[in-house]
Amino acid sequence: MVEAAPVLALDEVAVRGPDYDIGLWNVSLELHAGELALVLLDDAHRRFPLADVAQGLVAPEHGVVRFAGVDWCAMRPRRAAQRRAAIGRVFGEEAWLPSMATDENILVAQLHHTRRRLRDLEDEACELAQDFGLPGLPRSMPGRMLPPDLQRAALARAFLGECELLVLERPTKDIFPDVMPALVSKIRAARRAGAAVLWMTSRLAVWNDRALRPDRRFRVAGSRILPVEEEV
Repeated sequence: MVEAAPVLALDEVAVRGPDYDIGLWNVSLELHAGELALVLLDDAHRRFPLADVAQGLVAPEHGVVRFAGVDWCAMRPRRAAQRRAAIGRVFGEEAWLPSMATDENILVAQLHHTRRRLRDLEDEACELAQDFGLPGLPRSMPGRMLPPDLQRAALARAFLGECELLVLERPTKDIFPDVMPALVSKIRAARRAGAAVLWMTSRLAVWNDRALRPDRRFRVAGSRILPVEEEV
């Protein structure tokens, strides 16, 4: 029986660039369906390239990044955009289109890259928003929302749809520890459905949370990402 390709695979990846606080050097890791990897960041590194690399938004200067067995750099731009619809992401920094209301921001990727009905997407997004502590699907402009509510909206956006990969950059920012029960529950459900999860945090309370039960743990050391066998 042929083993399924990892959902995410980095093979000796190197990335530099002025857009990040620190680069990546010779980074290799694999993440299979249903697995959770925790990455401990330095709190000073607000802009870290791992999530952009995983999502195929930044091409490595060396090495290969594969999503579901396919090199991001080998995909045509339209195909790459379609495949990104299968990746739910919480961004480390705000990533909202200022010309769209928050609910439109939440829905736009699924509307553009899937054939699901608007009503069905709105119903699912509303339920997610409520699960993460909002009264419903937020219709205000992103700039008018309080940071904790905007972070809850970011979680609803990330979990909307059928994700193959979840990339979570500091997802508990401004809402720890209140959001942890709902977030852990949603991650467990996503893993059971076959999603792989890459969670990056600088919060030791998250890193040491036994309820998460990660399959792999890494810590950033310079530009390297090193496996960790024991708790910090």
